[in-house]
Amino acid sequence: LAVDKFAAAMKARMAKQRAKGRGGWSDTSDCSTEMLQESLRSHIAKGDPVDVGNFAMMLFCRGEGTSALTAAQEPK
Repeated sequence: LAVDKFAAAMKARMAKQRAKGRGGWSDTSDCSTEMLQESLRSHIAKGDPVDVGNFAMMLFCRGEGTSALTAAQEPK
């Protein structure tokens, strides 16, 4: 039930933003991985879990991670 409630809130927020003309997150030439990662970090600081969930979802659907570090840069 909690996942369904959260997904409904995420969908509502996405629809609200689309109505404002926002979109294009799935197009890597229009929206870089780094842009999404930075948006995720800044929305964590703002404190809205729905926005955080949406940015995490965008990265997940693109097969990207949440860290700006690549595998080669990660500490051993």
